[in-house]
Amino acid sequence: MATNTRKLSDFLAEGEGDTFGDLPVGKPHIKPGTLYPAVHGVLDNSTGLGFVDTGNTGHTITSGTNQRAFHTTGEKKNGNSSIYFTGESDDELQFPDHADFNWGANADFTYEFFVMPILADRYIIFVLIPILLLVSIFTFNLENTKIKKIILFIIIVSTISNNYLEIFKREHAKPEFNKIFENISKTNFNYIYLKTSDELNKNLLANYIKSIKNFDNEKFIILKSNENIKQGDVWLVCYEAINNFDCSPGKEFESYSLKEKINYHLIEATLYSLHWQFFYF
Repeated sequence: MATNTRKLSDFLAEGEGDTFGDLPVGKPHIKPGTLYPAVHGVLDNSTGLGFVDTGNTGHTITSGTNQRAFHTTGEKKNGNSSIYFTGESDDELQFPDHADFNWGANADFTYEFFVMPILADRYIIFVLIPILLLVSIFTFNLENTKIKKIILFIIIVSTISNNYLEIFKREHAKPEFNKIFENISKTNFNYIYLKTSDELNKNLLANYIKSIKNFDNEKFIILKSNENIKQGDVWLVCYEAINNFDCSPGKEFESYSLKEKINYHLIEATLYSLHWQFFYF
């Protein structure tokens, strides 16, 4: 068994873990779909540098060299505290190598954790308002007219530029389901087949799609199984993130030919038309 000290940041670099929140350390402590508080610590005046692994192997866990990761009772999800990371270079937890972490090549594993950012996006506006007020007051109180005009020019140009970039150049981060169904609704083809790896994901995706703005529940029909896919024209809707970015049609579309394709961020919709066969006797 190896004896070298490992860091959580090492696992992050190797794709084996992460360094934020209450991290279940070690494969034996993890059950799929369930989050357990696997790392606890001793508290002292709302902070604590002693970490105890509550799993059956009891790994020794310590804060980094400068002890910048510690427990705090200010925020908590499991137990009486959470682990606070300052974001500095040696912001880490350390533990020795152990056979528990020798998962082998191509072995499946999972890690789960709760994260609470110091400043969530929705609260930024409360920081920006006082900053803008201070800048405005400072600018209009300047006696030097030239400097005042320069500052106003910089503010106006940067604001217009930022608005332009946000509206026309900003990259989309979320799947654009609304745009896909906005385009599909302009056609006369209403049958929708969702490409997923299993029936559970198909049901979850269908429930979500039915709630979006541009999905007309009275017009569209989501086909739920291979048995009822024998329709004239069918839209194959593929959410790339849950299909390993492979939106190719399955065996259920062997009798279909590609008619039209629509692509938006993380979403692809392909219209397939059924080959009708006629037999004469």
